[in-house]
Amino acid sequence: MKHIKIIISIISFFIIIFLCNISYCVQKKEGIQNFPDTYKPYLQELQKRHPNWTFAALYTDLDWKYVIDSENQFGKNLVPKSYSDRWKNTASGKYNVEVDAGWVDSSRRAVEFAMDPRNFLNEVRILQFEGLSYDEITNNTQGIEKILYGTEFYNKIVDYLDSNGKKITMTKKYSDLILSAGKTSKVSSYHLASRIKQEVGPFLSHKSISGDVEGYKGLYNFYNIGATSSSEPMGAIKNGLQYAKDGKGASAETKNKYLIPWNTKEKAITGGGIFIGSSYINIGQNNIYLQKFHVTNSGNRIILASIYDKCTRPI
Repeated sequence: MKHIKIIISIISFFIIIFLCNISYCVQKKEGIQNFPDTYKPYLQELQKRHPNWTFAALYTDLDWKYVIDSENQFGKNLVPKSYSDRWKNTASGKYNVEVDAGWVDSSRRAVEFAMDPRNFLNEVRILQFEGLSYDEITNNTQGIEKILYGTEFYNKIVDYLDSNGKKITMTKKYSDLILSAGKTSKVSSYHLASRIKQEVGPFLSHKSISGDVEGYKGLYNFYNIGATSSSEPMGAIKNGLQYAKDGKGASAETKNKYLIPWNTKEKAITGGGIFIGSSYINIGQNNIYLQKFHVTNSGNRIILASIYDKCTRPI
């Protein structure tokens, strides 16, 4: 199994012993010994099973009540309407009010559960804390192929359609493009491979990457960036392909940065990776948890932004 670095955010109730030049600071300390005692038994058990995993504690120096108060705002964190009442906001006028179709406001208890890393210290759930930056030592095409196994991307030479419908065949495999995208974007190539599987599924025929959608021929969006929902048939896919075409009105500087238009699969995979890195991973939101609950700092400001609208279902 590949080397994994787990960085767990700790909402600190106490003053960090190191002096900081600003009122808000983050301290990252590697090693299980740097975690509070309530974390250690779980992490020690995981270390026994996975000796190549390394753990780093991220001390945010934030007050727990302040964090929960900031996240427990109506409409900020949602759960499916089908959940039991203990996970839903039951306050008058807010109970079962659909903020999004089928989704309602979560309870304070649900937010507290989702934000406490100690509830997820098992072999599966802890992977939300896996570091997602590119690692030259551990990232390789063999590892990417293992992730792609069982899909049509596996061990597959890349071909695609240009805007005229002509088939272009490359000499590289999808794993080669994903590895290169990781290097360029500074995002884990394993994360990019996993995101592609999550967003477009196992089939090359997915309309976001088929290159044959009328009005968007020869365009590709492997991460469904900008694919906002729409009542129009295939509306979300078309919105994503519109982003692939022109960045939905983005500036020339932004389009150049993200390699837009995504009129080859290589540009789509790499440019989308740069987008993911620039928007999240390379600015401190280096794992899935921090992309949901942004408790790291940006400059000298505290940000508690919910990047995704919907909570993962609690255990």
